[in-house]
Amino acid sequence: MRKKWLYILIALQVLFLIGIAATHYMTLKFGEQVVLKTEPIDPRDIFYGDYVTLNYDISTLSLDLLQDDGIDERERVYVILHKSGDVHEAKSVHSQKPKTEHGEIVLKGKVRWVDDYSGIVMIDYGIERFYVEEGTGKALEDERPDKISVRVSPWGNVVIKELLSNER
Repeated sequence: MRKKWLYILIALQVLFLIGIAATHYMTLKFGEQVVLKTEPIDPRDIFYGDYVTLNYDISTLSLDLLQDDGIDERERVYVILHKSGDVHEAKSVHSQKPKTEHGEIVLKGKVRWVDDYSGIVMIDYGIERFYVEEGTGKALEDERPDKISVRVSPWGNVVIKELLSNER
């Protein structure tokens, strides 16, 4: 009987890992492409290697975009993006998943902090780190790409596709 439970436990763990990989793959394959303005910074982590920390224009937003009564730190929010030129910009911030119009995309984020005095809210989207090949982080920082391409799935998953050079 113990062997049976052990096999079931192992199978559940394998299925869980396959589910994570499948979600990532499905987002890249079927998600809608969004281009965001960003500014990369090159840190290095002894355990994770080279990565680029990304700061997005849509991460620091005005409280004027808030469509509901107040938000708190660590609260889940939904940001509606609309295309402006060749990049997407924030249109509004909601505490509940909103309905969208044609051409709008919803990104799910978490409030990092709110400053009522300056009227600013800082939001994390889970795509603030982009891991790069060993030894290439410094070159990316020197190149200073100002846009990033991400894929957003219909169920709200976001995956970084690529950093875009300044020419694109």
